[in-house]
Amino acid sequence: IAEVTGVQTCALPISDVVSLNTITWLAKWKDTINGDEKYVMLAANSSWKGMSDMAKYEKARKLKDHIAQVRKDYAADMKSSDEARQQKGVTVYLIDRLALRVGGEKDTDEEADTVGCCSLRVEHVKECATENMLHLNFLGKDSIEYDNTTEVIPEVMELIKKFQKKKKPTDNLFDTVQPQVLNDYFHTIMDGLSAKVFRTYNASITLCSELAKTDAQVSQAMKDKKGAEAALYEYYNIANKNVAELCNHQKAASPAHDAAMEKMREKVATMELELKAVKKEKNASKTAQLEKRIDKAKEDMEMKDRLKNVSLGTSKINYNDPRITVAWCKRHDVPIHKPFPKTLLSKFSWAMAIEPEFKF
Repeated sequence: IAEVTGVQTCALPISDVVSLNTITWLAKWKDTINGDEKYVMLAANSSWKGMSDMAKYEKARKLKDHIAQVRKDYAADMKSSDEARQQKGVTVYLIDRLALRVGGEKDTDEEADTVGCCSLRVEHVKECATENMLHLNFLGKDSIEYDNTTEVIPEVMELIKKFQKKKKPTDNLFDTVQPQVLNDYFHTIMDGLSAKVFRTYNASITLCSELAKTDAQVSQAMKDKKGAEAALYEYYNIANKNVAELCNHQKAASPAHDAAMEKMREKVATMELELKAVKKEKNASKTAQLEKRIDKAKEDMEMKDRLKNVSLGTSKINYNDPRITVAWCKRHDVPIHKPFPKTLLSKFSWAMAIEPEFKF
């Protein structure tokens, strides 16, 4: 085990030996303190884990061949006169377009009141003044708040309003749809299809399409400019931020965030005073340079504040096909260690030989 996982383990008495092709842990035992199940897992950089990761992303990539049918199905379901079909259509739409998890029933007396798409309640849909804007607010996985306002097609908004009628705030919004109903439907579309595959697909396809914008925008002239690598990496971070926001990957703001923002504001203020002095001297070249530096500093400050609650790492580790990043780095001569720290380089070693033209 130590050879495969990279960690030393103590000798434990063996109670049973099993062979299962549906799990990736190597050994498990019950914690003597709290009774929780503990596991010895494969190392992130093990060849077996690499094959598992590649299979996961290939499955999500395969969804490209079926997504048109899924969207045709839920459009037809929403037009049906049968409310159960209508609810199924709206839930699949939300899983596809908003990357929501399926969700399931749980004992709220023992666990946090976390929900997913199927377990959304009437109270989780908030008033929104703008037409066809859906505002959802609820606790998702790991008690992370989902608070998002998104434009949806008119049919979805009309049906959600219909499902809310004559219900109490604590009633289920989709009272005719169970997770198993959706999972059974997904399996008719594609083997192994689940809501998680949709999340991986949507994350990866979003990253791919966002990075494709840099392919169109970045000219050879820009590549030759000093600082082009930093600019490209900033584009990458913006693309990854869009993925993280889509998947609601959040984190608590750093305790040092406010202090860092204050330092940045002070830096901008100092440069603006310098700019006033230079303008009085009528030094055009220095004025242009300072104005450019001030604009860049303000952009950096705005971006830092926007990212204070966004976890960029979760998308990279679990949802973005790493081959997209590797191929993009090769196309633009960006060192791979910029987006991938040492741990991810090791975890995604299987993706490093991908060709620059790779598209998800």
